[in-house]
Amino acid sequence: MGVLVLFFGAGCATTGDSAIQRASREFSCPEERIGLIERTDISNSLYDIEACGQRARYMCVMSKDREVGTTCMREPDPPKWDPDPKDVANLPKPRGLSDPLRTSPGEARRICRDQDDFKSYRDCILLH
Repeated sequence: MGVLVLFFGAGCATTGDSAIQRASREFSCPEERIGLIERTDISNSLYDIEACGQRARYMCVMSKDREVGTTCMREPDPPKWDPDPKDVANLPKPRGLSDPLRTSPGEARRICRDQDDFKSYRDCILLH
């Protein structure tokens, strides 16, 4: 029902990786200690992050220019964290993987936009 993605080793970086790297620099927190929730229920490429006790929301945009890569911008904190990114490890675990959210070790989950997303991904959490 949820998605836990643990990838070890090299591979193509994801937009989730870019959000994790940004949070790691911003909060001086090792990447493996950062929890990630992809919020497709709100917008594509929007991530809620918990990094060493701090929370942040990032919107990531992929550039057409490969040298520029992906840029993640800090968004205002929501009035309420729901679900709270500090609880990412407690969210339901997946039954299978469809598409990795991160390539670094650590916790990651995806929130479904709707029932169609849930049927399509089969590894996201449906909140509504």
